[in-house]
Amino acid sequence: MNLNLKRIVKKYIWSVITLALFLLPMLNENMQAQGIKDYIHAGDTKAEQNDFEGAILEYDQAVSLFQMELDSTKKTGLNASHLEDYLEVSQVFFKRGLAKSKIKEYKSAIEDYSMAITLKPTHANAFYNRAQAEFYIREYEKSLQDFNTYMGFHSNSASAYFGRAMVKIRMGDSPGGCADFKLAEEKGYVISEDLHKKYCP
Repeated sequence: MNLNLKRIVKKYIWSVITLALFLLPMLNENMQAQGIKDYIHAGDTKAEQNDFEGAILEYDQAVSLFQMELDSTKKTGLNASHLEDYLEVSQVFFKRGLAKSKIKEYKSAIEDYSMAITLKPTHANAFYNRAQAEFYIREYEKSLQDFNTYMGFHSNSASAYFGRAMVKIRMGDSPGGCADFKLAEEKGYVISEDLHKKYCP
């Protein structure tokens, strides 16, 4: 092989290496993004089958991959696609919170709902479900605040009025709770006669 040919081959090899080094981070990012979607889909499927513990494990993997992607952006910076990832992963935390609530892991569910809200401050359903979880562990003041925030997004939600009514009653505000019962019924929520007799005779 003559000298010129060696130089051409060497130059070609270095060009291939340079291109590979440039494309590898992009390829890795795309693979991670696809992996996140796959784990989300698997988690959704298991949740639909009432396999909530299995769903949590799948969502764990999605969150882990997102964390890897987030770490990589510390070098390259965030862009519009990463903003979309934030919104998508906000939903993963929300769904994992739902699965945890189903198996009564309310404190851990609250942490996930809080992360969903941190990533997407307008995630109304995260506020609603966090309010419910807080109610179950008797954190009534926080629950009341979250129901109020949710109702700022959905002022006509009958179920939110009912949920807030129960919180107020547990906090000792029976008149306020009974007023919310009435509003919930006006908006279509069916409240049992037993509840009326127990809390609002």
